[in-house]
Amino acid sequence: MKKDYKEFCVDTPVGQIKVEAKDEGGSYPGIWVSLTDGSEEDIVLNMTEFSPRDGKIVTNIYEDIDLDDPTQKIGFDFTSRKEKPEQKPFKVEVTEVYRRNIVIWAENKDEAYERAEELSNSGEIDLDGRDFEGRECNIDREISRAEVEDFQYVYNGEGKTCW
Repeated sequence: MKKDYKEFCVDTPVGQIKVEAKDEGGSYPGIWVSLTDGSEEDIVLNMTEFSPRDGKIVTNIYEDIDLDDPTQKIGFDFTSRKEKPEQKPFKVEVTEVYRRNIVIWAENKDEAYERAEELSNSGEIDLDGRDFEGRECNIDREISRAEVEDFQYVYNGEGKTCW
């Protein structure tokens, strides 16, 4: 059975650290943490609350007891801890186009084509990033886990795995 504490204190050599609920049921639920040292007013150390504006847990730290405003604010983003939807494998065709215009001296179009093929196959014509014209990605279909093993490159969202 869960006990419903609204406030509790912990004794320390410099006084009691007091933790108390704030804004229960409101838009900014959280806690106040203060030090009770026997003087009239508690010394606020920090306040931690949920901020509906940005969906984060925010801690305000009060290092200077003479100031009403916090000296530090720390936001905690828990979106990365939320459960991610299950990922499924998809077959994706990636096509890149590289293009370079060159001049080849030849007797006719067929000979010019053959020479261009020979020069490309031998590596003498070697297209690089300066020749990049575009990329296209086409989603073919969702594939089964067994089919994944047929592919040389698998990207799992955390990096590339090569078979």
